[in-house]
Amino acid sequence: MLIFVALQIAPAVSLIFRYYNYRVYRRGETIYLEHGFFRTYKTSFKVSRVNAVRVKSTLAARLLRRSCIEAEVVGLASGTGESLRPVLCLLKDDATQQRLLRELVPEFVYDRNPEKQPAGARGVLLVRATIASLALVLAMTYPLIYVYREASALAGAAGVVLPWVLPLATALAVLAIFYATRVSYRITEFDTGRDLFTFVNGAVDRETVVMNYDKVQMVRVTQGPVARLFGVARARVHLLSSTGETSISSGYFPGSRLGAVGEIVMERIASGEYDYRKNSI
Repeated sequence: MLIFVALQIAPAVSLIFRYYNYRVYRRGETIYLEHGFFRTYKTSFKVSRVNAVRVKSTLAARLLRRSCIEAEVVGLASGTGESLRPVLCLLKDDATQQRLLRELVPEFVYDRNPEKQPAGARGVLLVRATIASLALVLAMTYPLIYVYREASALAGAAGVVLPWVLPLATALAVLAIFYATRVSYRITEFDTGRDLFTFVNGAVDRETVVMNYDKVQMVRVTQGPVARLFGVARARVHLLSSTGETSISSGYFPGSRLGAVGEIVMERIASGEYDYRKNSI
């Protein structure tokens, strides 16, 4: 009971007090945040320091059709050096969230044309799910045998029910792995616009990250042996952050499509569109 309170209830209560009387607004090129009950927090930063905007939704929040918005801000950190992501919008419905995005950071709003993962991505995800399931079954083999032997010596209902508890739990876990794989394949997206591009990831906790080409430090496209077999790859985009750098990963897409991000950055540099001032602290 004490562990549950420490791990679940206490952090939730702490967040309620931390974001009490939450207020966010924009004046000119500066965004201001104010919140707090016992301790008052006041934060401000230039919009030019924002290099990515994240729309996040946990499973529970998604069931309530709610999501929150966080900003990846360059040069903003806590006193301990811990990187901070200011919350631009607490859990709100989609309509309110989109309205706030347009009011606070219209620079990160564009007409998206999302691209779903190709069929090759399904093959890679199924291979990963199969390997994870086999590893789980192998890890549970000894406990299954042990529980079966011990429970078979018990009389009554316990001797009948207990031997089936672990096999059933293992089977449910395997089903959960493949279900999460199916959801991940279905919801993962990638799209490129003129000035912005977006990654959408997360089978359980979903995250939509909108990034500016001029804030990109490096794009790394990787292709493992299984991904190469199915003709897909993954990209990791590195952005400047308050403590060095942060990176955002894509789903599985053709390498040429993911490589387009780096090509667009290079084209913007060559044409003079790339603004180096957006990429410095």
